[in-house]
Amino acid sequence: MNTHLRLVENAFRAGPEHQAERAARSPDYALLAPGSREDFKAHLLRLNTEDRRRRFCRTLGDDGVSAVVDDLDPTAPRVGAYVDGVLRGVAELYPPAGAGLTTRPAEVSLTVESAYQRRGIGTQLLKKTLKLAANRFVSDVVLISLPGNEPLKAVAARFGARTVLEDGDLVLHINPGPISVWTLMGEARLAARGAAKGFPVPDFAGRAVLARRAAS
Repeated sequence: MNTHLRLVENAFRAGPEHQAERAARSPDYALLAPGSREDFKAHLLRLNTEDRRRRFCRTLGDDGVSAVVDDLDPTAPRVGAYVDGVLRGVAELYPPAGAGLTTRPAEVSLTVESAYQRRGIGTQLLKKTLKLAANRFVSDVVLISLPGNEPLKAVAARFGARTVLEDGDLVLHINPGPISVWTLMGEARLAARGAAKGFPVPDFAGRAVLARRAAS
């Protein structure tokens, strides 16, 4: 009897209504544009006290969070996770100045609102952002947080992160790997999703590489 009940339940879950509901709750990942600053600020303002400490390495109120966002580089590449049309997670990439292969690290900041944690969103955000880093010829990505940030350590460990303590901060080093057709395609897909949301298509790194390959 239990087997029959499970079959009925599974059939119901496979129905179009349930599939639509599940699709609505699935994150939609997109490359953000400078014009999405207000969405980004609203996301950070929804972070609870502990998640703000992990992101900014100190406790900030709403005014402090708003001031930090206003000072951030608006051109820094950011990958957003939208759930039901609302930005619930963001990975920020701050590559070193200059072009070409560099041994200088690029910093990544990762935030996911508490109600949406433990769903794999942070892992996907970091995975996609590592592709952006590879496309910018970065050889070392670092994530910096307070010691004891176990969620961040767990996510970074999936990508072979090396953990060190520097000046009392938790620093995670990840090699994003080389630029490739797959990393370029990954960023192009994110840009397309951003364009679908009305963001301008960014002039992402690697477009020239793609053009040269197409011409050869």
